[in-house]
Amino acid sequence: MSFFILNICCARFLLTVLAAWAKIYKKYFRISCEVFINGTKVWLVTGASKGIGLQIVLAALKEGNIVVGTSRDAQKLSQAVATELGKTSKNFWAVEMAFDETSIDTTGAQVIAKYGRIDVLVNNAGYALLGAVEEVELSAVKKILMLISLAYSV
Repeated sequence: MSFFILNICCARFLLTVLAAWAKIYKKYFRISCEVFINGTKVWLVTGASKGIGLQIVLAALKEGNIVVGTSRDAQKLSQAVATELGKTSKNFWAVEMAFDETSIDTTGAQVIAKYGRIDVLVNNAGYALLGAVEEVELSAVKKILMLISLAYSV
């Protein structure tokens, strides 16, 4: 019983934090708690072409949400979603996105222009850097650190 009450308290706390965060960042994200709790949500999922990202996209679509998935190859992402669902979804939009600030800003602006808001942002983009530390170029290290630590939030 106490575990259930604790979960309810945590959920209320998270919704309070989300509402406060939404007020601060309302310029970028028009989030209302009513839409977040009861209505269709607009999801933006980065790194959605396979693995966890693809499974998140599919789960959100099956719940009836609008999902924008980003990938380095939008065609591959669209095919993967259509294959898994057995059909194309009118609630899904695959966006090809590069790992640069301009592409990320443009994608965020396009999503907000099309749907008016972003309710859920899942930053699942991945980037692998292989090689010995002394042989890896500094620009490659900076690129991966920017992706992982800052995530270029939209």
